[in-house]
Amino acid sequence: MEEYGDNTGVYLAEVVWWTARPAWHLLFGGAFERFPGLKFVVTEAAAYWAPDLMWKWDQYMGGGHTTKKLAAMLQGKISKLPSDYFGTNIFIGASTMSKEEIRRRYVIGTDVSCGAPTIRIPRAPGRTPPPNFGPTSPRCRSTTPPSCWV
Repeated sequence: MEEYGDNTGVYLAEVVWWTARPAWHLLFGGAFERFPGLKFVVTEAAAYWAPDLMWKWDQYMGGGHTTKKLAAMLQGKISKLPSDYFGTNIFIGASTMSKEEIRRRYVIGTDVSCGAPTIRIPRAPGRTPPPNFGPTSPRCRSTTPPSCWV
């Protein structure tokens, strides 16, 4: 990638940020409130970033001591926790999931990640998912394919 020269590291650090950023604008700008059927799929940007952002954004809405003023400014923009828009309006086109992302699939949300429906995610023999990382996890609200497949 000669065209990036000395900035290759910066490109690698920011490429996912740039591809996911429109979802933030749609969410916090209230687009999913105005157009509840709108779906946005982040593609070619991995999926590892989603659980941490969902958690942090939900924290913002809770108005902790560091975000209380900003959370108050968001009131009325969105009607649910930010994480609730994932799997309903925001999806991840995870065409090249890493082994770590596959391991964290229930944290990312099986209703959020949209891979090819024929993909089978293997589980090592004799291993079971840790507690709260299975179909009863809040991030795994459905056993049906994500609605972005339809």
